[in-house]
Amino acid sequence: MSNFIWSKLRKVLGYLPAIVLATDFLTHAASASKFESHATYLSSLTHQFVENIDDMDSVLEAVLKELPQNVEVLTTENYSYFTFFHHGLEYQGNVRIEDKENPILHFAFAAKPSPWFSETEVKYQAYSTNEFINISKQSDFNFVVQIGKLRRFFHHPDVSNMLPPPQLLRDNEVFMGKVLDDSGLKFFLIYDSEANTAAYILDETQEVPDELIIPKSDEGKEHKMLLVGLRSGFAFYAETQPSRQRLIGVYDGNVLRNNYFDGPFDQLPDSYVGQLSIRDVFKKVYPDDKDEMDRNGVYVKQDGVRAVVDPYLVYSSWSEFDPLIECISKAETNLHNRQCFKLHLGF
Repeated sequence: MSNFIWSKLRKVLGYLPAIVLATDFLTHAASASKFESHATYLSSLTHQFVENIDDMDSVLEAVLKELPQNVEVLTTENYSYFTFFHHGLEYQGNVRIEDKENPILHFAFAAKPSPWFSETEVKYQAYSTNEFINISKQSDFNFVVQIGKLRRFFHHPDVSNMLPPPQLLRDNEVFMGKVLDDSGLKFFLIYDSEANTAAYILDETQEVPDELIIPKSDEGKEHKMLLVGLRSGFAFYAETQPSRQRLIGVYDGNVLRNNYFDGPFDQLPDSYVGQLSIRDVFKKVYPDDKDEMDRNGVYVKQDGVRAVVDPYLVYSSWSEFDPLIECISKAETNLHNRQCFKLHLGF
């Protein structure tokens, strides 16, 4: 998602643009702390990150100082996330460089929301090259940001050649790109031309940074058709022929907090150019949407509004998957099986 958070009721109420933030994730994995004592945590509460938290220039410069000289951006939509403490509050935010003829650096942060206080003031500013900052493009995936003598090199991921194993796709499916989600999980986004639906397929060609378990109901009954990530809360359905894990749900508490586990809809593979674009698929699934959009699904006449590809439920209990599982179990053909996902997941 560029600089926006999308309403989870968007298919009914439309899109609500706002600043996007995310939580509990370090921009550079190598710098991640593996251990924190209580004393370390308490001492961080008295830290003053900047002299004036309302001075956007000062906060941006302080964030860049904390980043390594070479910033490996780890998400498909090119967000570098960060957190810091300031006078007892934990803040979260992101830096994103938009690739234009004159690159733009988007910078946003806010106090970390909590279940008892979800609305926090978001501070946001877009920077282009001026007397304070210089933002330059070295190549399609490499940018330099300089403030005075401080220089940081941002390296965006190139997913143009990241292809799934051939055996992972059915004959009727079209690969739309590799998704590097901010949760750390990776997905292959596909479009099923017969069932007219999209799917996020878990990339298991590398180690999956989560543990998938069979969830249980309050009564202790196992939902054997489901798997859920202990860390992410992502729910999967185990497909066969081919064998793969299909994302079918994200936990609603994560969606409400807009954290790293709110689903991969905000990390679409814009740099991948294949048979079908996001626009192509969205228009196939929602032919009544006549608004003009670019190939990445960004609406041309609506500033900051983007089509959302979210073929999964936002769930709060396992029972919400029962209609989908029942539909699959009663499907008479493979096509009917796949149409169940379109019927119950909505995309």
